[in-house]
Amino acid sequence: MMLLQLAIGWLLPVLTAAFLVSAVSPPRSTATQCFNAAIAVGLGLGLGSCGLYLWLALGGVVGRRYLVVESVILIPIAVVLAVVAVRRRRSSRPTSDLDPQLGGRRPLVLAFVAIAIVSLVAVIATAQAWPHGQWDAFAIWNMHARFLYRAGEHWKDCFADPMAWTHPDYPLLLPAAVSRSWCVLGTDSTGAAAALSIIFAVCLVATMVAAVTAIRDRTLGLLAGLSLLATDSFLRQAAAQYADIPLSLYMLGAVALVSVGLNSTPASTGCFFLAGLASGLAAWMKNEGLLFVVCLSAVLAVLTLRRDRTGCGLGRILAFALGLLPVLALLFHFKLTYAPSNDLVRGWDASSLLARIRDPARHVQVGRYLGYKLVTFSTGIMITLVVCGFLLGRRRNGRAALPLAVFLLMLCGYYFVYVVTPVDLAWHLEHSARRLLLQVYPIFVFAVFMAVQSPEELPDSPRAPAITG
Repeated sequence: MMLLQLAIGWLLPVLTAAFLVSAVSPPRSTATQCFNAAIAVGLGLGLGSCGLYLWLALGGVVGRRYLVVESVILIPIAVVLAVVAVRRRRSSRPTSDLDPQLGGRRPLVLAFVAIAIVSLVAVIATAQAWPHGQWDAFAIWNMHARFLYRAGEHWKDCFADPMAWTHPDYPLLLPAAVSRSWCVLGTDSTGAAAALSIIFAVCLVATMVAAVTAIRDRTLGLLAGLSLLATDSFLRQAAAQYADIPLSLYMLGAVALVSVGLNSTPASTGCFFLAGLASGLAAWMKNEGLLFVVCLSAVLAVLTLRRDRTGCGLGRILAFALGLLPVLALLFHFKLTYAPSNDLVRGWDASSLLARIRDPARHVQVGRYLGYKLVTFSTGIMITLVVCGFLLGRRRNGRAALPLAVFLLMLCGYYFVYVVTPVDLAWHLEHSARRLLLQVYPIFVFAVFMAVQSPEELPDSPRAPAITG
């Protein structure tokens, strides 16, 4: 019953996001339809969170009145977007070069379905054993959500000095989404936060499978999804109610949307707009999302202008910025109006900062620890994927350049943050490195399956194309 209430309560924001996706980037194949549906759920949850924050910033309080006002605003917007989406879909022609082989191999499909069901059951059972999630869930994210939901006009007390240990500078996408779910239910049930955490994880797997299928083929898409389901850290985090899995969803969604846009003929400007929106929601989810915005923007600018032969590169960058800036403006309003300074930059001075940067021992410690975590992450699955990629062979299509560049830049950003951190370095690495790697791990998986040959393309495959001439 609770799940049905949540589904009905979130239906309008998710439908609005789905119509927006179809309006700006009409689907041209079954694979892109699945990809649009997967990314629309995440965008709908993020936009619902933004709406609740705007309501609070304008002097409202969380309650049923907000849901009424939200419905009055969103219904006409959804109707307009639906009309535009229908018209664009009727007028669009299947001119995209994203024409994946959807046949796949039946044993692989059955194996994926079976493993997905077992993984979902395991995550649900773990979530029931952790009704409040793990430490960061009840000490940060759900506590902030309860301030938004219970405190009424005093919700801003969450950012007062006595609450500094809860990291009140963290963005509010997840707390606002949980608070809105409680508003729908009429009570701050622990099940709502757990359900949202699992929904984000399911959307992440669906986005991975659909995006790789849309750009390559279904065999690689299913293998990419199995790579996520075979990662023990991913399954634990799906039940822990942390913000790292939702952040991974928005980061992967943004990278996948840019990849779809770059590999479409003609290039889909709407994909770049949606990628900017997803990037903004990543920044609204966690502070690491701002680093992602910088990395993706830099890579997008370089690749787009480098490959631009039609004069459309500037338009794509502007579309990306148009999707990014509204959510980024919301984030800056929160940071400048309510949030205190971050504990990693509080009390910085030039001399101590330069001393940490010049200390070779810190560089050695950070490099050694991150290297060890990369090799041993989830029993070495990243190394396993690289080895399997070499066995399959690399397909020289250039599609892995963007996700791989973003992945490496994010690692460089994490490395620098660790080097300059004012807190105890060993403690900081031990308690956060694994989660930071989990944030960018889906981008790494996406890059691997953009680069490798599909089993359908191998010479001994019954589906391999015949060589003529």
